[in-house]
Amino acid sequence: MVCRDLRGQKPFVTETLPHPDFQSVFEKNFSTVNGVSTGKFSRSFEGFGTAFGIKFKPGAFRPLLHAPASSLRNRSVPASAIFDQNDVGKLDAMLVSSTEGNEKVETAQSFLHRCHPGPDPSVSQARSWFN
Repeated sequence: MVCRDLRGQKPFVTETLPHPDFQSVFEKNFSTVNGVSTGKFSRSFEGFGTAFGIKFKPGAFRPLLHAPASSLRNRSVPASAIFDQNDVGKLDAMLVSSTEGNEKVETAQSFLHRCHPGPDPSVSQARSWFN
């Protein structure tokens, strides 16, 4: 979870070299699923806001995607393109309004358990490459 308060300041641009994994970031009116990036990532921040991020282990997002992982390489899509829009809206509202870190983690875990279609043998195979 990240909080920022840049009210009254110039926008701040951050640049990172991301981990080679899928991430889901929940922010008020800006929740995304981010595929594996092969280059630098830049984003401008301004005003006040919070973000809650979920980093997925290798292969773990594929069962949720219902498509090859490469379909999101170097791309971000709205979280509602992957998950049910109503569920994403409820999760966004809770994650943005709560100040309790443990509550946010439990809510996100519950959300993912409801969305997860079950075991996928390709996940175990992908993880074995990273051990």
